[in-house]
Amino acid sequence: MSVDARSGEQFPASIGTGWLVPLAILVIAGLAIVGWTLAPALAVGDAANDALFLADGARRMAAGQWPHIDFSLPTGALPYALYWAAQAWLPGVPAFMGMQILGFLVVAPFLILSTANMPSLWARLALTLMVAVTAILPFNVTASGLCTPDLFASYNRLGAAFSLAFLPWIFRTREGQGIAGPAAVIVAAVLVAISIKVVYAGVVLAPLGVLFLLDRRWRIIALAALVGVAAVLGAVELTTGLVRGYVHDILSMSAVNGPFAKYFLGSFVYKHFFTIGLSIALVAWLMWEANDRVSVGAGLLFRLQSVAVPLAMGAAVFAVAVSESQSTGGMAMTAALSLLFVPGLLTAKGQSQTRLILVAGVAVAIGGPLLVTAAQRSYCSLSARNGENIATDWSRSFLPYAVVPAEAARIAEANAQIWETADEASQQLLDELMEPVEPVRYLTEWKTAYDAVTALRERGLDSDLGKTTTISYVDLFGAALQTDMPKGVKVVPIIERTIAELSDAEASAYLADADTVFQPTCGVTKGRPGFRLDTWFLPTLEREFSATPLTNCWTMYRRKP
Repeated sequence: MSVDARSGEQFPASIGTGWLVPLAILVIAGLAIVGWTLAPALAVGDAANDALFLADGARRMAAGQWPHIDFSLPTGALPYALYWAAQAWLPGVPAFMGMQILGFLVVAPFLILSTANMPSLWARLALTLMVAVTAILPFNVTASGLCTPDLFASYNRLGAAFSLAFLPWIFRTREGQGIAGPAAVIVAAVLVAISIKVVYAGVVLAPLGVLFLLDRRWRIIALAALVGVAAVLGAVELTTGLVRGYVHDILSMSAVNGPFAKYFLGSFVYKHFFTIGLSIALVAWLMWEANDRVSVGAGLLFRLQSVAVPLAMGAAVFAVAVSESQSTGGMAMTAALSLLFVPGLLTAKGQSQTRLILVAGVAVAIGGPLLVTAAQRSYCSLSARNGENIATDWSRSFLPYAVVPAEAARIAEANAQIWETADEASQQLLDELMEPVEPVRYLTEWKTAYDAVTALRERGLDSDLGKTTTISYVDLFGAALQTDMPKGVKVVPIIERTIAELSDAEASAYLADADTVFQPTCGVTKGRPGFRLDTWFLPTLEREFSATPLTNCWTMYRRKP
């Protein structure tokens, strides 16, 4: 039995149950695959367009287009690559769920490393369960009024699972573990983080930066990792140009929503001030305890070095808050559960009552919503509280594995019929009346697009469309018609989030590779007043394309000879 000098945590000479976590990971992933193979229909809930644009990116990658080069993404390319891999490797599983299962396997190596030196079997299994719930179950901890899976923010769930799997490792890495191994882990972590979403790199770099300043061993590790990351990114850039394309997308996104970053962070802190406050209080208490153990005459540098791990924990809490604040919905402060796995936090002898209270507070305040939401929403979904789930032609033309709660399908079909027959004067009132059903508003848009595709085919206009795109949140017509895709477009054009207002010349350049463009002409697809993406493109469409109205809600534009 060995004892960590700083934390007081006891480590067995050898941990004979180290195989249990890899086995648990394989069992969990296997059960998820079997379960979704036996029941391969996924009920759509809030914002299923997020699943649709993942499918769009995967379809482009399968066709040979390069992410960030041939098409623009609001995140890293990994979620889209996982969606494509799920379609190829797990054909019997809904691709959205296959993507989440594969994402769990991607972060599994960090989970295995984090649990390797944990003396408690229960701690290892607890962390494994938390990461699995975060990565695999299609639910966010944010509130939802629907008893269905959350098909939005799946990449944020993957980012939270990665953060939760990685952070215990950096807190637990001890002296005597060499330089090359930890440096390689940092390299892999940075690459995985930025391939999910660039903000998750902060989860790796923030605590690493603190350790770099206060621990000479970590300086060598960090510098070696920096060389490794630079070498990998340099090789990728020289062979593909992918890095430059990703940087361009990041800068473009930052120019659009950078002014709102402080608001997003402030809003997130306001909503989660209690869990953030508990996390910071725990960090502060651990710093006080560590400093209290230092002799009275110790210098400032020595005192700072004694609190290096608590300071790294504080940096991690800040990084988690920043990364999650840039998400619309997600896992809140779930990744801060990593604080519970700091060496000696639960196992050191002679713990103070204050520390135990703070640990319990963090565990309940953050872990409670994760586990309770997972249990409640899972039961709620299985019991079909929103009514019978039905497979409709119009939903499966966009997501082949999608089923729709019967009541939501009825509302969408009725709304679509109204929008397709309403005059311009009635549409503003309709927009206001649809506010209560906003979570499934996109289903109405799907139905109107399906009706337009039906009209297109009935009129024999669906041949030789060339490269097509849709002026909307996601390329609905490309998904329904499975046409070729133009290069140079954004997979997710959202005003004030991913795309800024375009000049006439910029709109023309944006559509330069498109042969056919589908333009919305009714309110449900145009968006709310002040959010009219379609109007930016009208001059280009009218000048360079010929218009063919399909329905009251959609017009097809074919490029002029």
